[in-house]
Amino acid sequence: MLEIRTIKVLLNIPISDILPTIQAYTKAYNLVCQTGWNDKDFNGVSLHHKTYKATRKYLPANLAISARVKATETLLSIKTKLKKKQKVSCPQSKQCSIRYNSRTFNFWLSKNQISLLTIKGQSAQRES
Repeated sequence: MLEIRTIKVLLNIPISDILPTIQAYTKAYNLVCQTGWNDKDFNGVSLHHKTYKATRKYLPANLAISARVKATETLLSIKTKLKKKQKVSCPQSKQCSIRYNSRTFNFWLSKNQISLLTIKGQSAQRES
């Protein structure tokens, strides 16, 4: 059985180290949302084919995929609202939180250390 735990960690890193990655992730999220909205495409696979190369220009592969999955989920919720005849507009984010997963971060409890994937590569940081 898989056990999932959620933890809150205060990272002791300068905002300048992570902000470019957040901005690039937000840009990718917005690109996928705009593409899906314009093409009336809510399928993750076809959105992947339409946007992957563009997002890979400024994001590592796993973060590009994560942003696309997150955008696809948002577009599917928009599709549900459309079916209910609710008013909708193209989803857009000013600052999108990054969805990290097992491929994009590591956590070493014994070392009191976490490693996050950024646009500059994997960066290891001590938590405070």
